[in-house]
Amino acid sequence: MSPTAKTIVADLRAWCAVERGRPARVAQIVGVNPSTVSRWITDTRSPSLDEGLKIMAFLRRERLKEKRRA
Repeated sequence: MSPTAKTIVADLRAWCAVERGRPARVAQIVGVNPSTVSRWITDTRSPSLDEGLKIMAFLRRERLKEKRRA
């Protein structure tokens, strides 16, 4: 089952809540303005399908980095 936009945004919100989780970094990776990422986090806008896929790939890479550090 594929994740919904709400699930993707919830995962993104959790990542951004961590000290190193910067919305500007996500914006750069996804190719959007940092204010767009802020709107996703505050639920005033949902990412497009393409943006959602980029967010999922980014978060997957970040989780792999964390596992390697542990």
